[in-house]
Amino acid sequence: MRRRNRELNIFSMSALDLFASAMGAFMIIALISLPYYLKTDHSLMAEANRQREVANRQRAEAERLMQEAEDARQGMREYEQRALAAESQLQRTFLVVLVTWSTRDDVDLHLVDPAGATFWFQNRRNPGRPGELSEDVIQGPGNEVWQTEVAEPGLYSVCIHRYTTRTSGIVQVRGSVFHKDGRLGLSEVGLTRNQMAALGAVEVDEQGNVFLRSPHSASCP
Repeated sequence: MRRRNRELNIFSMSALDLFASAMGAFMIIALISLPYYLKTDHSLMAEANRQREVANRQRAEAERLMQEAEDARQGMREYEQRALAAESQLQRTFLVVLVTWSTRDDVDLHLVDPAGATFWFQNRRNPGRPGELSEDVIQGPGNEVWQTEVAEPGLYSVCIHRYTTRTSGIVQVRGSVFHKDGRLGLSEVGLTRNQMAALGAVEVDEQGNVFLRSPHSASCP
């Protein structure tokens, strides 16, 4: 029995020596390897920081490109609005109607616009309607003028009235229409005492083009 105990003690001490030697070797290896582990950690941190900087630069570049794209879209919208405004402006025309006579009589211009509003010396402007009778002469020789900066599409009736008679015979009245593309001549009409007559009719289409129509198309008051 004593021999068996002695052999067990010898084996136990040998095992402890082996474990202690192994632990010492592991600690020595760990101490030797520690600087390399620290170096690897520092490299990983530096690489992570570099990747973050790259990501931040890419994000900033993407935001800059997005802003440039938005500015370009805004510029395109403004260009389209200006183009539409220019196109709309091209489809507009001013309109000036001039009538003239060479006697001392008082001849009045009456213009009826597409909405049926009548302009004459007692109603030189109509609320809510473009245009005005800008010149009225009470004794000739003279002329009268109706004008508008923007002529709405439709038919304009040009009518004349011999309001006051100071000479004998017929009074010859002529007329012209001026617009963005030039001038159109109205018919010449002879007026007797206190006569109202149509001097012409003018049509403006949706594109701002101006055409003369038959005086029979005019609707005089």
